[in-house]
Amino acid sequence: KPLFDWSDVTQAASYQIQVATDGYFRSLAIDDTTTESTYTPTDNLAANTRHYWRAKACNEYGCGNWSIRWHFYTP
Repeated sequence: KPLFDWSDVTQAASYQIQVATDGYFRSLAIDDTTTESTYTPTDNLAANTRHYWRAKACNEYGCGNWSIRWHFYTP
């Protein structure tokens, strides 16, 4: 299972992460929230597939913008 890791954001209380099989994030494989700036999925992702992922920081005032979009392949 992949380990997603991004930079800490000052004053962030949580982070939202999305992983999708399309670059527009219409087919989400993961849409989750964590209090850490790392994330390991609990379920396996589809094999032989290109995945895209992004994250954003949130606090009591709302959420920031999504990060840039990254991609990777699962064997």
